[in-house]
Amino acid sequence: MKNIANKPLSRLCRDGLLASIDDVSFLEYDAVTGMRCYGEFSPLLQSIHKEIPSPSLLLAKPREPYLRAINALSCGVDTIQAEDSESKMLLGALPVVKTSPLETNWAHALVKQRALVIPNWGIIVSAPNLLASTVIFSTACFAIKIKFLVDFVSSPTSLLLATNGKASETIATFLTDVKKRPARLTPLMRGIFTDLPSARKAMVQAGRRLVTLGLVNASFGNISYALADALLISATGSFLDDLEEAMVLTSLYQKNRQDKLASSELPAHRKILATGKARALLHGHPTFVVALSLFEASAKHTKVKHPPTICGVPVVKGKTGGGRCGLDKALAPVLTKSNIAIAAGHGVFCTGERDFHEPLQNMLTLENACCQAYQRLITAFG
Repeated sequence: MKNIANKPLSRLCRDGLLASIDDVSFLEYDAVTGMRCYGEFSPLLQSIHKEIPSPSLLLAKPREPYLRAINALSCGVDTIQAEDSESKMLLGALPVVKTSPLETNWAHALVKQRALVIPNWGIIVSAPNLLASTVIFSTACFAIKIKFLVDFVSSPTSLLLATNGKASETIATFLTDVKKRPARLTPLMRGIFTDLPSARKAMVQAGRRLVTLGLVNASFGNISYALADALLISATGSFLDDLEEAMVLTSLYQKNRQDKLASSELPAHRKILATGKARALLHGHPTFVVALSLFEASAKHTKVKHPPTICGVPVVKGKTGGGRCGLDKALAPVLTKSNIAIAAGHGVFCTGERDFHEPLQNMLTLENACCQAYQRLITAFG
C-alpha cells in the first residue's frame, strides 16, 4: 500500500484484529488535499460519502474469531450493546446493518453512530480522520470480544444456537491468544528514577511491553510516574506503544494548565501516587479480567453486585476521571493497602514502589489467573 499504508493500519494487523491489510478499505477527505481511497470497497465508501460527508470512512473485516462473534451477537437484535466501560463511553451501542451493505440506504445511521456492524462483512466506521477510525474499529472489536465472552458464560445456549454449535471454537481462539503469553516478564528498567529522561525511557518501555503482551489495546490504558512533586503521565489520546512524544509533566498535588493534555484518568493517578505509597502506576484493560468482572457483577449470577475480590484482587467501582463517583475516590484507599486493584467492567490499576516491573508482572499474573478461572467457568457450565 505505497504512500497509503501507515502506522494506524499496520497496528490493526499487528494487534491481531486484521488478517491482512487487504481486508480493509478506507476513504479520507479534506478540502486541501482532496480525497484518497484504498481497498476493494472504495466505490462503496465513495457512495456513502456522498450521503454523509464524513472526513473518514473505514470498512474492515476483522480476523476470526471476531467475525464469527459479530455474526452470533447480531442474531435477532438491532444493536449490540457494549458492556465494558471504555467501549460504552466511546461507542455506546453498535447498530446492526440488516440490509445488503452494497446498498447505502442505511448510511445515514453513521451520522449519529461512530460504528456499525455488518454480519458476514465486518465493521464500518465514520470518524474525523483515519487514525480516529482505526481507534474506533479497535474499540468495536474489543467490545465484541468482551460481549461474546460474557454472554457465553451467562447464556451459553443462545450463543451455541447462534453459532450452530461453534461458539466454543470462537472462545478457544480467544483463549489461545492469552496462552501465548509468558508467565514471567523479561526484566524492565529498574528504578528509582530521579530524573525526567530516565522516567520517560522507563515509561516508553513499559507502555510498549503492556501492548506487546496484549494487556491493553494500544489506544486504551495509561501510565504515570511520580518525580518528587511532579507527575509524568501519558497524554490523552496517546498510544501506549508510541509514547516518546506523548507524555505530560504536571503537578503531583494540584491542578494546573497541563492537566487538559493528560490522560482522562489523571485524577486517579494523582490521588493514588500523592499518597507516597508508590511511584509507578499502570492501568490496562486485560481481556479476561474485564470479562470476569462483568460476569461476576451480573445480578443473575451473584447476590453481590461488585464482589470484593476476583482471583484474590480487590474490586472497586467508579467512573472514569474525577467527580463524585470517580474511580480516584474508590481506588486510592484500596491501593494504599494493595498494589493492584480491579475497576469493575473497566480494567486493572497496578502500582510499583520503584519502577514498572512489579506492576506489569502483577497485571500479567492476574490476567493469566482470570483466563484460567474463565476456563473453569466454561467447564462448570458444561
